[in-house]
Amino acid sequence: MASDQNHCDKKLRLRNFVNDMGILLLMIMVSVSLGIMFLIFFFVGYKKGQFDDDESPAVRMLKEDKKTKDKIDS
Repeated sequence: MASDQNHCDKKLRLRNFVNDMGILLLMIMVSVSLGIMFLIFFFVGYKKGQFDDDESPAVRMLKEDKKTKDKIDS
């Protein structure tokens, strides 16, 4: 009787381990899928030239252009 109980406990622990590992595998697959989707969106944006602008408007505003410099000097 004790060996049957021990055998059932082992089966139950194995079943719980498999269920827990299933959740872990699901979470790994979801995170890898999200990473792949991020890379796809990044490369699509790169191909369309979304990241070509080296200077943002805030940086351009700080640089002096020739008209402003002439106006200040006179």
